[in-house]
Amino acid sequence: MSFKNSNIDTYKDKEIESLKIELKALEIAVADNFVLQQELENTISQFEIRYHKEVGEILESILKLKKEKLKDSPHKEEYKKAEKEYEEFHGQHEELKAKKVNVLSEVDKDELKKMYRKAATLCHPDKVSEEQKERANKLFQELNEANASNNIEKVREILNSLENNKAFSTFADTENEKEKLKAEVNRLRQTIEQIKEKITSILSSEVYQKIVSIENPDDYFKDLKGQLERELEKLKNK
Repeated sequence: MSFKNSNIDTYKDKEIESLKIELKALEIAVADNFVLQQELENTISQFEIRYHKEVGEILESILKLKKEKLKDSPHKEEYKKAEKEYEEFHGQHEELKAKKVNVLSEVDKDELKKMYRKAATLCHPDKVSEEQKERANKLFQELNEANASNNIEKVREILNSLENNKAFSTFADTENEKEKLKAEVNRLRQTIEQIKEKITSILSSEVYQKIVSIENPDDYFKDLKGQLERELEKLKNK
């Protein structure tokens, strides 16, 4: 009887160990895929911020003038459409023009990317134990905000803190109940699929495709600014 129980316990231990190994691999995969998603979203966000800083004022003037010229028009729907377009752009412009993104050299960009990846892997909320999720969420948000604004010093500070202080314990390291491990494995599999779907959506989006098609951003914004300035002058003279 004792021999049979020993065999069962050994089997259970092996199954739990196998689940933990799979879970650790999934925890890493979640962090890696999320980092890629963040990199793509930051590419779009930083482009939009620069767009508003470079040509936002001119474009807002164009939209405002178009709205004003339609104010007394008998075509009320056209005026409402122009008014809505102006208000939406104005709100977006006010928000984005206030955001600051540090300009980095290519060397610093590469260093930032490496540090962010490492830090994100160490504190991603989807890999830490349940009792540490709140602290991990707060730190992870700080990390993402620093990364989004190219704040290399803040990212370095967070990484140093993670490496030199008590590290987060993972779910795989702290949980020994088979059913809970299975549930977490299934949850992380679904999370990875959801992140991959977001990545695919970003890569195929019109705005991302536009960004990657631009060979020289400086030339692009210079040409765009010139086009919009000419359009504004035409509107003023109508």
